[in-house]
Amino acid sequence: MPNGAQVQIDLSKMNAKKVQATWFNPRDGTKREIGMFSTNEKPIFEPWSKGWGSDFVLVIMAEGMENSRF
Repeated sequence: MPNGAQVQIDLSKMNAKKVQATWFNPRDGTKREIGMFSTNEKPIFEPWSKGWGSDFVLVIMAEGMENSRF
């Protein structure tokens, strides 16, 4: 998300019952787990920082894949 913008995701498109969401900061390699969500939800995800230099990647993985490397 450029500039730390929030985004709403329709998780029903995922081929899983539950997913783990994590923010990844490509500038310094840090990650912050957001939590587990049911795929019948449409949560709004908001990074921990906004403004210039606040580029983030939202990683959503099927339950059971949380320990995979990204």
